[in-house]
Amino acid sequence: NVFDFFNYSPELFNATTSDDSLRNFNSDGQIVLTSDNRDQSVTSYDTYNPITSPSADISVSKTSDKSTASVGDIITYTINLINHGPSIATGVNLADVLPSTLTLVSATSTLGTYATTTGIWTIGNLRNGSSTILTLVTTINAGNEGLTITNTAVASSTLADSNTSDNISSVNV
Repeated sequence: NVFDFFNYSPELFNATTSDDSLRNFNSDGQIVLTSDNRDQSVTSYDTYNPITSPSADISVSKTSDKSTASVGDIITYTINLINHGPSIATGVNLADVLPSTLTLVSATSTLGTYATTTGIWTIGNLRNGSSTILTLVTTINAGNEGLTITNTAVASSTLADSNTSDNISSVNV
């Protein structure tokens, strides 16, 4: 019985390959294990399933309810953060530090917390296909008449991101 042989002498088995000594699998993607004993030789073929590192593609989209505004006007920013997968995004944060031309009135989110003192929205884990929204209500401070105000949000995750080009979004008012 082959299984008895494996259990009896496991130290006799070494992973080798017939076509590539660096990878231990053949051109068909099968792992090749061989063992030689004085009386027996065993070859086993198993399908090679490479283990891939988990990754997630988070993206941020930021909009405002106004394209132009005056001093004292209320501007509402909506920041939508999506995980396009394939894995759960872990350690997700978004930095949205308001420029000095704005004063924060309120901040609400559907997931996580927004620290008004640092401008960091801590989300935590975000499942594949899930999204969450942060709403920032602000006013334009005096002395900023006629200025274009740029507000930027930058998302990050502790998991590798397959597309970092969509981790930043800005709005001009």
